[in-house]
Formats: sequence, C-alpha cells, structure tokens
Amino acid sequence: MFSGRWLMSSEVSDKLHGIEIQHIINDVSRAVKEQDGICGLQIFVNKEGVKVYAIYSVDWDQLESGEFNPSDINHNNNIICFPHER
Repeated sequence: MFSGRWLMSSEVSDKLHGIEIQHIINDVSRAVKEQDGICGLQIFVNKEGVKVYAIYSVDWDQLESGEFNPSDINHNNNIICFPHER
C-alpha cells in the first residue's frame, strides 16, 4: 500500500533531481488511491532510460495482522532505489 515513510538510497539522492523523486512519490501515491492499492514493486524509467524502483517493505495484510507497527520506520517504509541496489 506504500503507507510507510519514503526513503531513498544515497545513489538515488545523488543522481536524480528532486523533482524526479517527487514525481515518483506522487505517481505511486496517486495510483494507490485510484486503484485501492498496487503491486509492491513499481518500476519507473526516466527520459535517459534509467530504471528506478519504488518498493514497499510491508503490505496491507502484514500491517493489519498487528505484527508491524505502522509508524515504525524500520519496518514500514518505501524505498526508492536503482535495480542494482535491490
């Protein structure tokens, strides 16, 4: 559900513009709302053909189970990274 806090790898932070990162977050958030949830791996490709992943760490069923605290950033987070960092 991409309900956790957004984090990114240091390589993404160094190589992508802030606006590109914000577009990824906005696109994922919009898709989650429109589709009432989406796949936990979203793949984005920029104009130069560079792939970037958006991945959530905990799905809705896991959060609903009570096993994970929704506010615990160590477990409930969304990562933006390059494929080789996965």
